[in-house]
Amino acid sequence: MKMTKELRRFFMFASSLALIIPGLVWYFFGMYSNSDMYSSTRTRYRPSVTKHWDVPDDSSTSFISVNDTGIPVKVEGVLRYDGSPSEIYDNNNISSRKYTNVAFTGVISDLIAKLLYNVSTDHQDINSYDTTEEESSAYDNIRGTQTQTDNSKRAKKSSLIASKEPEVTLEDLVSGAASRPDLVSEATSRPDNCKSCFPESSYLYMPPEVCSTTSPKSPYVTLLLLIFTTHENKAHRDTLRRTWASIADKNSAEVRYVFLLGKHKVRTLNKKALEEAKKYGDIVIKDFDEVYRNLTYKTIAGFQWASKFCSNAQYVMKTDDDMWVNTPKILKDLESWDIKNEVVGDCYQTGVPNRDKKSKWYASFREYPRSTYPGFCSGTGYLSTMKVVKDIVKVSPNIPYFYLEDVYVAICIRKLGYTLRKHYGFHNAKVLFDQCLYHEIIITSHYVTLEEVEAAWNAIC
Repeated sequence: MKMTKELRRFFMFASSLALIIPGLVWYFFGMYSNSDMYSSTRTRYRPSVTKHWDVPDDSSTSFISVNDTGIPVKVEGVLRYDGSPSEIYDNNNISSRKYTNVAFTGVISDLIAKLLYNVSTDHQDINSYDTTEEESSAYDNIRGTQTQTDNSKRAKKSSLIASKEPEVTLEDLVSGAASRPDLVSEATSRPDNCKSCFPESSYLYMPPEVCSTTSPKSPYVTLLLLIFTTHENKAHRDTLRRTWASIADKNSAEVRYVFLLGKHKVRTLNKKALEEAKKYGDIVIKDFDEVYRNLTYKTIAGFQWASKFCSNAQYVMKTDDDMWVNTPKILKDLESWDIKNEVVGDCYQTGVPNRDKKSKWYASFREYPRSTYPGFCSGTGYLSTMKVVKDIVKVSPNIPYFYLEDVYVAICIRKLGYTLRKHYGFHNAKVLFDQCLYHEIIITSHYVTLEEVEAAWNAIC
C-alpha cells in the first residue's frame, strides 16, 4: 500500500523532531546549567568574535587573557592576532556556560534546515517516492540537464574567484583554519616575496640634528624612541615631553626621541602639526595618509629615518603616545638584556589571522593567504638594536606590504633569520595602576591616562 504525500511528510517531520528535541534539551541545559555535566575531556569551541571570556583567574590553566584592544595578554599555544584561540580547548572546572558548542549547533542547524526544506516546500526526492518508469526517465533527464548547468556554473565561478572574496565559514573562524588556497588565486593573493614593491613616501618635515653629538650634546646616543602619534593628540605629546620623553633633555642627552606623523585629511590639523614640529624640533612628518591601515608605512618610515639620520643610536624603541614607558629603567637595564639579532618586548612566537570581517584586525585571504603569522611583538612597545633596524629597512623593499605593522616587522625578522623575545615588564594591556609599581618595575603599560603618566613619573617611592 502506497503512502500518501501528506503521510510521508508527517513521518519526516516526526522523525526530525525526535532527533532535534533531545539535542536541544541537552544543549540548552548544558549551556545554562552550573552543574558539572561536562567532563574534563569534553571540548568546546569559542568563536573568535568573543572579546571577553568568562574564565577562572587561574594562571595554572591554559587560558588566554584578552584586553579591550583584542590583543592577547597571556598566551599558551597558538593565537589569533586578536587573542582568540585557534584550537579546541579542554575546559576544566569552569562553572559558567556562556559558550556555544559550535559542533553540536552545527548539526542542529543542518537538521532544522533539512526539516524546513522538506516540510515547507514542494521539493521531492526521486529516492524518497514511488515513481513510474516514465517519471524516473523524466527525472533522469532533468538531473542530467541540472548537472550540466551546475558544472557550467562551477566553471564560471572558478574563473571569477580571483576577483571575489572567498567565503569564510564558521568553522574557519572557530578552528583557525585560515588558509584556503583552493579559493584564492595565486595571482591575486599576497606573495611572500617581491622585488622593490614596498611603497615609498617623501618627507613633509624632518627635524634637524635630533641625534647630533656635537657639544654640548651627549657624545653618544644609547636609545632612540620612535613614538607613534596622531594630529589630534597634542596633549599626549606635551605630557610625554614633560615626563618619560623628558629624559632626552630636549634631544641632547643619551636618549633621543621623535614623534611620527603622516598626513591628515583636515588641512588645519596639518598646519598645526607643522607649526608644532618647527617649534619643538621633535616631529617627523611623511607624505602618507594618517590612517590605521597605514601603520606599516609609518613603522618603516620611522626605521628609514632612524637608519639614515640617527644611525649613531645603539638601540631603537618603537612605542605609542598612549603608553607608559619607563625610560629610566630601560636605560639602566638595557645592557643586561644582551640584545643581539632579535626584537624584545611583549612578543608571541606565532599567531593566526583574524578572518572576521567585523574585526579591526581582519585579514582577508587575499591580503594574507597563509594559515599562521610568524609571531609578533606588540606594537605598543618593542625594542631592538640599530643593526636590526637597518636590516629590516634593507629587506623590506622585497617583502609585500601588510597593514598590521607588528606582524609585518615579524615577517621581516623571520626573513632575516632573527628572533622575537618576550621580556618581563613589557605589557600591551593596561597594568593596574600603582604609581610606585609603574615608577620602579613596569616597563610599558597601555591606555594609561595622562594624569597617571604624570603621577608615575613624579612618584617618590
